[in-house]
Amino acid sequence: MEALIRFVRTWLLSAAASNTEKATYQTLVERVTNASSGHIRHLGVGGVEEGLGSVSKVKDWYSGGVIAGFIDLPFALIFLGLVAYIGGELVAIPLAVWLITLGIVWLSSIRVKSLSEEASRDDQDRKAFLILLSQTIQGIKRQAVESRIFNQFKSLNNVRSQSKAREEEQNAFAQECIQLAALATSVLLVITGSLWVLDGQLTTGGLAACSILSGRAVAPLSALVGVRIKLNSIHSANQAIEKLSDLSLSESLDSKQPEIHVSDFETLEIKQATVERYGELAHADVTLNKGELVLLESEDRHTNSHLLSSIAGIDDLKAGECFINGAAVSIASVTNIAAYCGVKGQLVSGTILDNLCGFDPERTQSANEYAKRLGLTKEITRLPDGLETQIGHTSASLLSMGNVKMLNIATQLASDKPVIMLERPDSSLDLDALGNLAKVLEEEVAAGRTLLVVSYHSKLRELANRIITVESRAITVESEIKQEAVV
Repeated sequence: MEALIRFVRTWLLSAAASNTEKATYQTLVERVTNASSGHIRHLGVGGVEEGLGSVSKVKDWYSGGVIAGFIDLPFALIFLGLVAYIGGELVAIPLAVWLITLGIVWLSSIRVKSLSEEASRDDQDRKAFLILLSQTIQGIKRQAVESRIFNQFKSLNNVRSQSKAREEEQNAFAQECIQLAALATSVLLVITGSLWVLDGQLTTGGLAACSILSGRAVAPLSALVGVRIKLNSIHSANQAIEKLSDLSLSESLDSKQPEIHVSDFETLEIKQATVERYGELAHADVTLNKGELVLLESEDRHTNSHLLSSIAGIDDLKAGECFINGAAVSIASVTNIAAYCGVKGQLVSGTILDNLCGFDPERTQSANEYAKRLGLTKEITRLPDGLETQIGHTSASLLSMGNVKMLNIATQLASDKPVIMLERPDSSLDLDALGNLAKVLEEEVAAGRTLLVVSYHSKLRELANRIITVESRAITVESEIKQEAVV
């Protein structure tokens, strides 16, 4: 009967843990997906990775591994009650030993918490460094700074290892206290009971019974005190999850406006679109009409790219009044009708087809058509499994940077967004691919698509209907006050 009860309890708790883990992942991914870029930037790459990876670390909490310590508590009380019934005041020995142990473990846990938070921060820095390293490995090789990068990684790894070692040392101390308490309970009870037997206050059978009962109470008491150690081990994981859960959602979730398709779109206007970049304010009046390809230019080449990504919602606009078809809207509404492709092509874990259609099966046919028009079909068919080739399962790059960039562009063109924003789409492309891209963009404009492009290649610049110039000025006290008033 006891085995059946324990099996049912374990099965129910495991099912609850699985469901809770799935729901937690879904909530966190939704938060990260819909959070503003400012909040994500504040949390950092390491913070996001740590938060998502910590869900599995706290499974003991969801599966009842922590609660199990409390489930056996009634049995410990029963055993101690029997010790008190047989041995009288002899029960004070296990009570005193475990109360002292609980106090020591509790005080130790306070120190463990601070060490755990420190180790978590160091681990986040290390993970963020590795993620950025994997994304910029080619630039590191070009600049021949491998030794400098290695020294920086070695320093981060050393700091992280030391902080982790201090945390584990403190946890080990608490665990040793529990083991010593279990040993001390038996030793002190036998010594004291033997003296009572010699004094005639206790029989030999009573001493044996008290020793057995106190030994049976040790396991539940150890599990109960060990709950605190388990809570210490998942403290930093819980904090990382809470930081992701506390991400405030962007305005896009609150936007109740219906989606605007290509046929309904007429004009997009952003008055005094302003961004802050390296101590300067850059601004421009952006007006996009249906069926136009508009170039975004600036004196400093990075400024127009930053303004483009800010309009697309990747970065934050400092100020600006937005209008779609003449109606005033928020910047989140502009993001909803615009598709953006950055200067560097990227693929996410999944298949080539998943990346091509943006994980939306309804866009598969359209995405395949754009891939064919852009000349990607020939390259994809060379892969071992074609469109079903897995991405992210090997360290080898299956596609060139140019093909990855073209695949990203095809993904955005296959969306139903009326406005497409492309940052240096000519980057990493060969002449044939550039010719295919120019032809497709020209056809899209003729079909009524609106394109906002940052490009310095003459072949793409020839397609532009207009050029918008971004102006920059240094930040002054008056301009800051003015921008705050606008916001």
